[in-house]
Amino acid sequence: MRTRLSTCLRWIAVIGIAALPAGAGATIVTFSGNTSLAIGGIPGNTPFTGTFTYNSAASGVTTSFNGGTETIYSNGYSGLTLTIGGSTVSETVPGAIALFNNLTAPGSGAGLGDSFFTFDPASGPNPSTGEFLSYGLTPDYIYLSFADTTGNAFSGANLPLTLNLAEFTFAGVGIDSGPLGAGNTSTISSLTALKTLPDQSYTAWLLLCALGLLIAVKRTATVAR
Repeated sequence: MRTRLSTCLRWIAVIGIAALPAGAGATIVTFSGNTSLAIGGIPGNTPFTGTFTYNSAASGVTTSFNGGTETIYSNGYSGLTLTIGGSTVSETVPGAIALFNNLTAPGSGAGLGDSFFTFDPASGPNPSTGEFLSYGLTPDYIYLSFADTTGNAFSGANLPLTLNLAEFTFAGVGIDSGPLGAGNTSTISSLTALKTLPDQSYTAWLLLCALGLLIAVKRTATVAR
């Protein structure tokens, strides 16, 4: 009976590990930096932190664009927050992601090579909610932008499994303050840190499968004795 249970546990663990999607799931990214210029009541060189959550397995619509491709993921991300002075502003979600790959001519706000934006250039960013209370500033929207003029950051139209600062020639967060249209101001500040965290559900499932395999092996060893 113990042998059968051990064999069963072993096969469940092996099948579970084999069934894991390679890197699929929510990708959570943290970022930080300092404001490049004064923004409303926020002085220049003010520290900020934020989080960005997107689905690396999302499906997008790809079209040819300026010698390369443009891919729009209409519901590509599920979270974008920015914290300054203890207050957090959040972007309305779900939000679109635009990925440009290997452009040979600039267009739609994207330069040469590869670019990644947390909005569809055709419609612009979603509105944000919240206020930076310490500075009395309520942004119209916030967004992230990444660019690599060498064209090496992305290998195709698929969303990357990770975002690493070293892969880009520029990475920044934009803060737009109103009113929208005439008189609004958009300021982009460079990121000084960017870190991709592991998908917690993926990691938990992998640990569970590994635990099942360990129990199976231990039971087998006990029976052998």
